[in-house]
Amino acid sequence: MHFKTQHLRILLELYEEGPLDSIEIAKRLKIKEKSVKKYLKPLISQDFVRKLDEKFLLTNRGNFFINSITNSLSEVKEEEEYVFRDLNGNAITLAIRDLKQLCAVIELNLVDREIILHHLKSGYLSRWIENSVRDNYLANEILELLEKTSEKELIDRVLDLIKERLKVTSDFNSIQNESKP
Repeated sequence: MHFKTQHLRILLELYEEGPLDSIEIAKRLKIKEKSVKKYLKPLISQDFVRKLDEKFLLTNRGNFFINSITNSLSEVKEEEEYVFRDLNGNAITLAIRDLKQLCAVIELNLVDREIILHHLKSGYLSRWIENSVRDNYLANEILELLEKTSEKELIDRVLDLIKERLKVTSDFNSIQNESKP
């Protein structure tokens, strides 16, 4: 799902304030109730939000998503940096501390695509994203791609996921900063 800022605002409101009806959400976000309902539709269809009586609340998937983003906002410690290794197991002198750096490495072909593919297929990158970046949601999305994407498309699809996550994380961070006094 491609998240717009209003999707994230709704998810964050439901995360922080619990079940809310569409009128309450509209008041909190200072938008029309009709707009809230429009933004809720894809969140409901993608199982991030569900309706209980007249209130909307996050599903387990919605909570998992928000928790993953919240956890991934902190930088990876130096001892948890990701180091690519060539196919012989030799370290490539390039340490990655966050998703922005990983994105740049892939985009700029700083590491051979065959090596990146090996790290993806072996699960090394998804484990690092889960354990060090602490973005379980993104790690799971990458694992799902491994099952249903050809090798030829895999790196580009993973790059798209990482770029989308960087945008969502940036938007989410901005939203959180707006709401602080």
